[in-house]
Amino acid sequence: MRTVTITIGILILQLSAAISFIKQPKMTFNAGSSNWTITFEISQNTDVEVSIVNVNDSSVVRHLAAGLLGANPPAPLSVNNLAQTIVWDGKDDFGAAVTNAESLSVRVRAGMSARLSDLAGEDLYSFQGNPRSTPSMLLDKDGSVFILGKAADNTFLRKYDAAGNYVKTIFPPAAGLATDSVVAYGINVLPEGGWAPKTVSIVGRTITSSILNNSSTRMLNLNDKGEIVLVNGWDLQTIRKDGSFTNNKVKKIITSPAAPAKNGPFGPQYFTPSHNPKYLYLSGMFYGTWDMGCWLATADTSGFWGDGQVFRVDVETGVVTSWLKLDSVPVTAAARNTAIGWGVNAIATIHGVATDESGNVFVCDRLHKRVSVYDTSAQLKGSIPCVNPDYVAISKRTGAVYVITRGPGMLSLVKYDGWQNVTTSTAKTVLTSAVDGFSGAPIMTVTESGTTTSIYVGYGSIGFRLYQDNGNSFSLVRDFSSNTNSALRFERIAVNRKTDAVMWEKEVYQTGGLNFIKNWQNPVSLPVNTTSRTPLQIANPTYGPNGYLYGRPRSEAYLAPICRYKGDSLIAPAPYSNTGRNNAGVDIGYEGTNHRGIAVGWQGQLASFDEAYHLWMFRDTGNTDTGITMMTTNGVGLGIRQYVNGVRFDPAGNFYIGVMMRPTNAMVIPGFSTDNAYTKRSGSVIKFSAGTVGAVNTNPLSVTGAALIYPQPFGPFAGDNSSICNCRNSYFDVDPYGRIIIPNASTSQIYISDNAGNNILTFGAYGNTDSRGPLTGPGETVSEPAIAFAWPTSVGSSEDYIYVADAVNARIVRVKMNFALDNIAGLTDHPSSTDKSIRSLKLSMNSSPNPFNPVSRITVQLPTQTEVRLDVYTITGKHVKSIAGGSMAAGSHTFVWKGVDDRNLNVTAGIYLYRLTAGSRTLTYRTVLTK
Repeated sequence: MRTVTITIGILILQLSAAISFIKQPKMTFNAGSSNWTITFEISQNTDVEVSIVNVNDSSVVRHLAAGLLGANPPAPLSVNNLAQTIVWDGKDDFGAAVTNAESLSVRVRAGMSARLSDLAGEDLYSFQGNPRSTPSMLLDKDGSVFILGKAADNTFLRKYDAAGNYVKTIFPPAAGLATDSVVAYGINVLPEGGWAPKTVSIVGRTITSSILNNSSTRMLNLNDKGEIVLVNGWDLQTIRKDGSFTNNKVKKIITSPAAPAKNGPFGPQYFTPSHNPKYLYLSGMFYGTWDMGCWLATADTSGFWGDGQVFRVDVETGVVTSWLKLDSVPVTAAARNTAIGWGVNAIATIHGVATDESGNVFVCDRLHKRVSVYDTSAQLKGSIPCVNPDYVAISKRTGAVYVITRGPGMLSLVKYDGWQNVTTSTAKTVLTSAVDGFSGAPIMTVTESGTTTSIYVGYGSIGFRLYQDNGNSFSLVRDFSSNTNSALRFERIAVNRKTDAVMWEKEVYQTGGLNFIKNWQNPVSLPVNTTSRTPLQIANPTYGPNGYLYGRPRSEAYLAPICRYKGDSLIAPAPYSNTGRNNAGVDIGYEGTNHRGIAVGWQGQLASFDEAYHLWMFRDTGNTDTGITMMTTNGVGLGIRQYVNGVRFDPAGNFYIGVMMRPTNAMVIPGFSTDNAYTKRSGSVIKFSAGTVGAVNTNPLSVTGAALIYPQPFGPFAGDNSSICNCRNSYFDVDPYGRIIIPNASTSQIYISDNAGNNILTFGAYGNTDSRGPLTGPGETVSEPAIAFAWPTSVGSSEDYIYVADAVNARIVRVKMNFALDNIAGLTDHPSSTDKSIRSLKLSMNSSPNPFNPVSRITVQLPTQTEVRLDVYTITGKHVKSIAGGSMAAGSHTFVWKGVDDRNLNVTAGIYLYRLTAGSRTLTYRTVLTK
């Protein structure tokens, strides 16, 4: 097992502006050996990438070398040498001899950097989740609404305007907030300044230890400073509207009386501001006793915290008094089911409470099947007949009463024109029939603008919806859960390197087929269907170098074969010639939990882990190979389940797995020394040479037969101290150059290592969904960091892009890999190279000054007369200006751009791209306009 010297990728970024070719790339044919010799010299130690490309379509025929020059470059790069010589045997990546030498060139790129290109799949509206979770809403003074709820198993606090349009994300917090204002979240303080969230739970992807780390947290109200008051059980804390905390302490909202020595609390907990700001109303909560540890046996009615009450809470002291108490409350589960509806656990006799402008108190009385109206001294003034009332809200403008009713088989929104002498509703709409009697409860808020009244409603299984009150009917304005472009709860992605199509899979326990994104000019997520137009249900989707899609059927509960398919959108089986079936012939794996990845090699290898976490290898012929067993079971079974994740091949047949262990020279990421997800749950990618039978043992942890353990932190691995859940996995990738792309969700970073272990590049930093770098999007946009992740868990790569699945921000991030040097040189001295004088010339473009203001001069060098087009684009790909077009002679040409668009209007300061198209070749050059 080798040790490696680590070179931090940021050094490359600092030096890339000065990188140049001392000797331009050159490729010469050796007639005696029928090989080609490639030579070039770089001005300094940096990363380089060498490949053979087909200039007709820019495709890569052979990935020859990539790595960091210096003391420890990977083969075939030579040690401590800026002048490199590489011999190419004339074969492609699959080992076949090339036959079109006249169309081939060598491409040398150096000085890699990363740029955010596209974002796809994010859903800023869906809060759909478990029906047992209770969302929360809060109306702001300007008519906008704050929504707190669950999406993709993560908590979000977001703001929307009165029309339902997204405004901003408050939690997870935005990047760039002052460190001392976010300490209450639980953070890692970074040595270079700033902070990153600290991981609390890997399984839950939880990035806060604050009061927001609980699904029962609610928003109470806005205090006199305009801050959001959060409450969870008996705890209270305030947060500003920008996501920063006003203090780092949690206050007790209830100090006395103490909770009884009984089980509970049961029921939904509602805190409602009273007309007197000194008090809050508390309803829905009661105590009782468990039946066999699972269900409510009896409800308490004699003690202080018994059922059938509305409590009043003193805001300053936290002292609770009983404000309203019903008579004859049913006690047993059977009696309660009959009297107040179904659900033996969490249905209380009294649920939601609201107040109107006159101080009247509206109480959802499920026992008496009505909405009761009381004065401030708890004297009954009137009521509205209503079966199964759960939540109530009052219109300030009209006095209309809106009620959400929840009973067996139906959740409905009902309107009453008032409460005095009103016996029937004037409008009703069914929200859903998917309801249950557990603790999750509906919620509602009324927002008014002019003469328009709109009603936000929320429930765990439907998310949120916005309705407009039309008088005698409701019309749906926006259904937050209807975004078909959503990538919520995806677990892994697979990239087709030939087409840049990206397929994504929902998490292991979630139903639903695969989705994919094909057109990155308009990155819409589309369902993956079979030729019979039914969703493709496979787990661990993986594209092979041959362009086929592989995966294991979800329909087979335990053992399942690896199956092969063709196509991106309409998937058809791709049968093997020797069997006529599209599966590998042997059932392996445990589909329910064993989502640890499938690998496909250049020589037709297939690899996947079985239920005992052995690594099985096959050939893409439908037959088993030697049945290479790499993982052993001589350790503790619990440890095995936590130690292995992901498998990949490189073109040479070497294979790589992710293991939760770190080498002695592990890369240290400053600032995360107290983050257990990084220090205790991060692992490494391990390389095994082709044909090796190695082992990873767990008691004690050791590795045998490994060629290299990479120092970059990989993970974190799912399974907290009390759980071995395998439903939260991380996935690395190995590109055709043998570079390893490694995500670490706890540090919010991606590491690119060469095959010798040198870190070429690190990119990414923490940011929430509003962090879009140079891109724009709905609502507010945060420009920093340039590439943001909240929980990067899965990566995939194509020739020019890296794709990252961000499981908390619920989006796929597309990152363009740029190079300071990008040179293509043609073949020389080969009989088939019929136009050597032209093919050895260089197409080039540069501009000066850079940065510029107000005029930029672009110089283009053409090797031959050709059709040329020169355009200016924004960094996000929007066309700005056409500068030149038409046939141009060989030689040097100079063009001028004065910082205006096609309408001759001045553009804003920023980064712009010159794109030169000359024949079949395209060059892009970046420039900066200052003001």
